[in-house]
Amino acid sequence: MSAPQGAAPEAKNQYNARWQPDPAGFPMKYLVFVALGGAAGSVSRYLLSQWTQAQWQGAFPLATLLVNLLGSCAIGVLFALLERQVLHADWRGLLMVGFLGAFTTFSTFSLETFALWESGQAAQALGYMLASVTLCVIGAGLAITLTRALLY
Repeated sequence: MSAPQGAAPEAKNQYNARWQPDPAGFPMKYLVFVALGGAAGSVSRYLLSQWTQAQWQGAFPLATLLVNLLGSCAIGVLFALLERQVLHADWRGLLMVGFLGAFTTFSTFSLETFALWESGQAAQALGYMLASVTLCVIGAGLAITLTRALLY
């Protein structure tokens, strides 16, 4: 895998090496970071979903879309910060793998899409799929681009 387009020159040379946890601290330190991030991410997802559902009473699964969009933007920012070594590589385990891994909800997205489809709401199911994938990829891309621009 090569470094992303627009990546800092040093990132292009050491892209894959920087994404590996430090062997001296692996796996216990890394696993603790992932576990702590996962706990915080799952609680955050639950609270945001509850709040969103209280604000939005429609059949469209807005809470999951919002969580996934925020997670996609956040992973874009974190990717750029780690790529430029603004954050120590240990933050990847805590924030990207742990927090965002528990915060974002692809399995919930899949279940909600199927439920819409199965209940005869094929247009909403397709719209939800299109909106989720499109918005989340655009969100991640914009977050990476903007964070890189801010770091220069």
